[in-house]
Amino acid sequence: MKIGRNERGMSLIALVVTISLLGVIGFIMSSLMVRQQETTPRFLDSTRALYTAQAGIEWATRYAKSDCTTFATNPSSLFPQTRSLSTPAGTWSFTVSYSSGSGGTITSASTVGYGSRSVSSTVNPCEIILNPSSPPYKGTGGSGEQKKVYFPLINNYTSNLYVYRIDLAKSSSGRLNEFYLGSTHVWTGSSVNISTAPGSPTPFPFSLVSYYTLPSGSTTGSYLEVQATPETGGTWYMTIYYSKQTDLSDPTSLTLSFVIP
Repeated sequence: MKIGRNERGMSLIALVVTISLLGVIGFIMSSLMVRQQETTPRFLDSTRALYTAQAGIEWATRYAKSDCTTFATNPSSLFPQTRSLSTPAGTWSFTVSYSSGSGGTITSASTVGYGSRSVSSTVNPCEIILNPSSPPYKGTGGSGEQKKVYFPLINNYTSNLYVYRIDLAKSSSGRLNEFYLGSTHVWTGSSVNISTAPGSPTPFPFSLVSYYTLPSGSTTGSYLEVQATPETGGTWYMTIYYSKQTDLSDPTSLTLSFVIP
């Protein structure tokens, strides 16, 4: 059977169209694959940058809480800072900065490969601070050689806080006999040595009351009493354990430091 010229022409046209369509489809598929290869690393880098920036916020909050005295009075001395985050997939860095606007904002920024992300958070980790208008001082009270160290505290939170333990360390040796928060006697002992290692303070869980109620916005004339006059001087490190509930559930802590000449 003979194939006519018209049929051969139509077949040729169909073949050309098919080849052209296949070429277009191949080009599109190739472009999509190339774009996917480019997009996947960018998406992965952006995700890593986001998680690294979020880790920076968590680190900055804990860091500020570890030195509430400085954060409350001079936060610019703590930030900005750059830190590294090591993971099984690699090591990335974040930079934390602080702005006093909007009640105090911490911003963490990270760049990983093609991805850059930043996260901001308004934080006030220091719910208990030293009274800036009445810094700690050495008092004259105490029996015999015993002397008092006063440290007025302010509840910087919106409701009552319930303090149940305070750990102490200082730059030089000291021995503790009494502990008062406001007019409440919370702990008593006999020449208990105070640690000289800030990272390993001596714990003083309250022995005379379950907890001390620190009202919102209040300042207390709290003090501790050491064994001898020379033991009042030095840098004091005070870690305060407290809760927002009277059953002391969900406890937290913060560290204050101060110097007594």
